[in-house]
Amino acid sequence: RGEEPPPTASAFNAAISSCEKGHQWAAAVALFEHLRQRCRLPNAAEAEAEAETAPIPAAAAARLGPDVVSFNATMSACERGSQWAAALSLLKEARQTQVLPDVFTFSVAIHACGTGHRWDCSLALLRQMPLARVAPGVVAYNSATSACEKAAQWAVAIELLDSAVRDSVQADQTTCNAAISACEK
Repeated sequence: RGEEPPPTASAFNAAISSCEKGHQWAAAVALFEHLRQRCRLPNAAEAEAEAETAPIPAAAAARLGPDVVSFNATMSACERGSQWAAALSLLKEARQTQVLPDVFTFSVAIHACGTGHRWDCSLALLRQMPLARVAPGVVAYNSATSACEKAAQWAVAIELLDSAVRDSVQADQTTCNAAISACEK
């Protein structure tokens, strides 16, 4: 009888996502850690050096470990569990490895910071998105504006509405309501 193959990154991603939906952030992080340990992600310098000597190319090895979906699901679980610092740590790790954060990655981190009453971090992340070649979308703007609303930063919330227009992002009812609510505080 043959041995079963190890679970794929996709299987881990599904399990992490289930933990996120069940508000089990610690279990999601534990699964992510197991996936990470199974195939340690190289940083950019290590990947370049490995490419010349490794029997398995770094890009192929990375497919065995965490991908952007793994990071996003784990960060989302952390956000739901009010673990904004853990979500930021995962974003930092993603950026230091060969995993490229996407708009969802940044949006979850922005929302996590807002949940943690760190409107300044939310704003900083929103401003970092173009530098990472990720166009901020309405969800990122909504999360940053909501963070400013919770902190009664009405002037910053209004600036975000202007920024959204400049970035050709269609502000929606959530964006406008958060800005209006910030002005009321």
